[in-house]
Amino acid sequence: MADAERQQHGRGDGGRPHFLIVAYGIQSHLNPCRVLARRLVQLHDADGSGPVLATLSVPLFTHRRMFPSSGNGEPEGAEAADGAISCVPFSDGVDDGTTARGPEERARRRRASAESLFAVVARLASCGRPVTCIMCSMMLPWALDVAREHAIPLAFFWIQPATVLATYYHYFHGYGELIASHAADPAYELTLPGLSRPLRIRDFPSFLVDTTGGEVGKVVNAVFCELFEFMDEQRRNVKVLVNTFDELEPAALAAMREHMDLFAVGPVVGSSAEPRIHLFNHAGDDKLSMFDQPTNAMLIEEEWAAGVSNKRNGEGIFSGPELARCVELVMGDGARAVEVRKKVESLKGMARDAMAPGGPAERNLRSFVMEVQSSDGARRKDTNTISPQP
Repeated sequence: MADAERQQHGRGDGGRPHFLIVAYGIQSHLNPCRVLARRLVQLHDADGSGPVLATLSVPLFTHRRMFPSSGNGEPEGAEAADGAISCVPFSDGVDDGTTARGPEERARRRRASAESLFAVVARLASCGRPVTCIMCSMMLPWALDVAREHAIPLAFFWIQPATVLATYYHYFHGYGELIASHAADPAYELTLPGLSRPLRIRDFPSFLVDTTGGEVGKVVNAVFCELFEFMDEQRRNVKVLVNTFDELEPAALAAMREHMDLFAVGPVVGSSAEPRIHLFNHAGDDKLSMFDQPTNAMLIEEEWAAGVSNKRNGEGIFSGPELARCVELVMGDGARAVEVRKKVESLKGMARDAMAPGGPAERNLRSFVMEVQSSDGARRKDTNTISPQP
């Protein structure tokens, strides 16, 4: 690696670690990534020299929507402030918010995104803020390209539960054929290593059991396959942050820690001043269910006993009476509703404890930062070592 390239991912700004968080440009990825970035900058690095630095990078189209006035007198793609974090966009070469169609267009956008993201890394280094580690949410294969080509440490932020992580991991590690062979049978059960209960086919993330042969499902599964191949290639050099906490998913977290360097940093969600105890989980919305909603619905209803799932009728429709039944089961005066509300209150307390200052989420996030710093220090030491001449 050239000296100039080495400088682009070291420790700058007084030696403080700097995390570049790259988010897919949709709300369900962007929101947790922003929350995680804000939590990072509230930490101090291992030697106490100052706060951790965090920069959020999103597609240019998304950046424009986040900062609609940022172009007033400023060049396209200029850095913008979002409280204590900064935001720098990357370009996919099109920047219109559309999804690439066809393999050739996907390849072009991937190359453009990788080139633009590395330009962001180089620009930050030139400003005295070299990137210590790239952190990315899912569905960003170009982040893998940048990390691999330029030897920049990479971490994944898994924004879904650990149980969903386990289903994807095992699908691509020996269970894919078995799951695919029974994908048309929603009641078929199988047991994945380490999980606390068997899963039915209908409990799996939608694209893993897709029987339509649709192009979107194929593309999504190919991206996840590449993600896990990258993790296998890098072994435990790649760290994984998961949006959950140990009390919520102890079995799934313990099982996945056998396969990867994993940190439970959840719940990574925005806060609300309203002390609500109810929510609607729209498991029938294809845009939401394409990743984790069937599994989430199973966890909420069966694993945590904190809700109920609505059922489609024979025409595949969620009827008004069915919705009323579910609302009554959760919010009514019956024994089931009382138990659900008690369970929700208990889970809320567990989540508050996990997120509290000095709690498990903060401790695990701090451990992650310290491990990244330690690895970065060892890598820089190896890089700067001059072997004796024979």
